[in-house]
Amino acid sequence: MTCISQKTAKVSARYTYHVPENVSLEEAKHTALDRAKIDAIEKEFGSHVSQVNTTSIESSGTDTRTTFSSKGGSEVRGEWIETTKGPDYDVKYVDGMLVVEASVSGIIREYPTNKTEIEAKILKNGIEPRFEDMEFYNDDQMYLSFSSPVAGHLLVYLVDNSNNAYRLLPYRRQKEANVAILASEPYVFFDKSSCSPEQRRTVDEYVLTTSSPHEINTVYVIFSSDDIEGAIDSQTEKNLPRELSGASFQQWLGSLRRNNHNVTVKELPLTIRSRK
Repeated sequence: MTCISQKTAKVSARYTYHVPENVSLEEAKHTALDRAKIDAIEKEFGSHVSQVNTTSIESSGTDTRTTFSSKGGSEVRGEWIETTKGPDYDVKYVDGMLVVEASVSGIIREYPTNKTEIEAKILKNGIEPRFEDMEFYNDDQMYLSFSSPVAGHLLVYLVDNSNNAYRLLPYRRQKEANVAILASEPYVFFDKSSCSPEQRRTVDEYVLTTSSPHEINTVYVIFSSDDIEGAIDSQTEKNLPRELSGASFQQWLGSLRRNNHNVTVKELPLTIRSRK
């Protein structure tokens, strides 16, 4: 058995976002909150800066051309595992520009050195990688592609604009506590054609809709090499996934993250817009 020590910290975060004209208030709140969390994690644990340099040489007759390129990026060294207060927003106009300030308190955790890097992508109206998208319109179909370098167990939830949480995986007709994942195996979920005929009757397929001009939903992809169980939920409407309140979901997720150091959570925000 390997024991891994991970540093945790209680933090309060605040971020002021000057909103561009083409960004809605709902999107601005989401951005301000996300950046507040990232700032808090970076201040506590720092960030990792990476750079990849490539050189290509092309020859044509007596002419030789050398091209050099460099790509860099940074990633914070921890994750936000639980919100204990907020978020609260201060919305105002300064010199004619919309300004949103987000404040939130919570618990953060340093990434372990052996953190599992999963791959999860939202797909729109198609199951191939080129259909990856986070911008949806009414009646667009949603799929999820997933793979992991190690075997484990998967849960997927969606939290909507009204703070309702829906369990997307396991499917409604599945009795298992989670979805078993094989190492390095590509999966496409919410698509009947991507599974065997005997499994198709259990698959739920999803079309996204909104009654608002637009709204932001968040898909939570939760993976662990350990066996995990989902939150307590219920079937309230026949044609909708099993659900629970957003507050109950976040409480369950925070507890899972605190107690299971092998869990990896990927939050994928998506925007749904009404068609004009």
